[in-house]
Amino acid sequence: MAELSVHQVLDKVRQFLRLDKMPATVRKGVVIVVGGICIVAGLFMVVFPGPAFVFIPLGFVILASEFKWAERWADKMVQLIQAGRKKFRDFKHRRRRRAA
Repeated sequence: MAELSVHQVLDKVRQFLRLDKMPATVRKGVVIVVGGICIVAGLFMVVFPGPAFVFIPLGFVILASEFKWAERWADKMVQLIQAGRKKFRDFKHRRRRRAA
């Protein structure tokens, strides 16, 4: 599976939310509300049961579609997720080789 850059992820988010078709002020408002809700929900899920590791990065990716500061955070999170996926794949391959 190909690794996606943050800009490719942001393009997919913009297309999914249809942000390109909205006026700028409405678009920023929608992004702030939706991204903020995802981050706050993720923070609650850190304490209570739930997939916080999905919601917090998702909130930053949504916010990154309009704000540079969130884009830097989203880039770091995407890199961490990709590094974790690579580590997990390497672990699976090592385990298969040992079992064979």
